[in-house]
Amino acid sequence: MTNKVWFGPSITSGDRAFRVPDDYPLNASTCGIDSEGYKFIRIKGVRWYTNIDHKKRHEEIDLYKMYSQEEYQTFDNYNAININKTSDIPYNYDGVMGVPITFMDKYNPEQFEIIGLTQIGCHDLVPDTRRYDDYVEVNRSTGKATGASGRKTNENAVIAGEGNKKTFYRNAEGHIVHSEYKRVLIRKKKN
Repeated sequence: MTNKVWFGPSITSGDRAFRVPDDYPLNASTCGIDSEGYKFIRIKGVRWYTNIDHKKRHEEIDLYKMYSQEEYQTFDNYNAININKTSDIPYNYDGVMGVPITFMDKYNPEQFEIIGLTQIGCHDLVPDTRRYDDYVEVNRSTGKATGASGRKTNENAVIAGEGNKKTFYRNAEGHIVHSEYKRVLIRKKKN
């Protein structure tokens, strides 16, 4: 948010190998021994962050999609629209948007400002507007309550409707919502 660190340009894939001590057990399929006899494990989802400036950090994301209320859902608990892929950020929307964490791979501080994250305590500039304490979690395949409360989805990115995950949430009045994956809350900068 404060642009003290940013995504480093040299890692294009999130899959990296790390050397481990000789006594480390190699129990997973993503482990091995290299040609020099060193043990390693492969970790997915690795990102390198740095404070060294580089040209790629300032490349603009090409925005080509047009905003329409029909195509972009508004969160049930944030005054923001949901964006499922960075490539779907609309060029003509100036409000707050919730984008996937993969947005960080393409973030340009001259084009966007990061204003929060949909997680407890990470979004003071875009506070959540609704709580789900009175909702119950429902298993999609059985249609029955799991025994969990909707409280666990408080401050997550929540959208009206069942969604496509294994569970959704319903209150006594029949209002149904589902929790999306974590979102980075952003806004386009004015040029």
